[in-house]
Amino acid sequence: MSFPAPSTNQEWMILGLGCGFALAVIEIIRLRIVLHRQKQRMVIPVIELEPSLADTELYLSNNSACYAKAITPEDIQVTLDYGFKKTFRVRFSPIEKLAPQEKVPLTYTIFDGEFRIEADNLNPLKAQLAVASFTLRLSYTNMENIRYRSVIVKNKDKASIQELKTS
Repeated sequence: MSFPAPSTNQEWMILGLGCGFALAVIEIIRLRIVLHRQKQRMVIPVIELEPSLADTELYLSNNSACYAKAITPEDIQVTLDYGFKKTFRVRFSPIEKLAPQEKVPLTYTIFDGEFRIEADNLNPLKAQLAVASFTLRLSYTNMENIRYRSVIVKNKDKASIQELKTS
């Protein structure tokens, strides 16, 4: 079934109004999606890992518009290369709260098996850890006590959020 082409001004006007209406509906849908994302951004804390090669530190930053609290990183196993590969366990200290756009250094303890590595020997390991590849799992809540779990993958000097979900 084919439709004849519009021939009068009135038909052209109706066609133009129909196209304008369709474009307006598409724009309304797009704006509703943007509004929904903005509302989520106001409620969901987005915590990112920021490695710093300059001072060989690992930082957690809250890149959202809401507070995060009770941030608990899980222990990780990381293999460092000193000409030979050695696996260490890193235990991170929990963070009480993190304000929007705030950045704090992660405090951690490194273990070789069951033995804690003392502060004197920690600096070379911190430098290796800043460039090591590993996966960090975090659990935290927002101010409304909604629990979130985040998986952050760190490769060399870059880290990215692989997963963020409610738990």
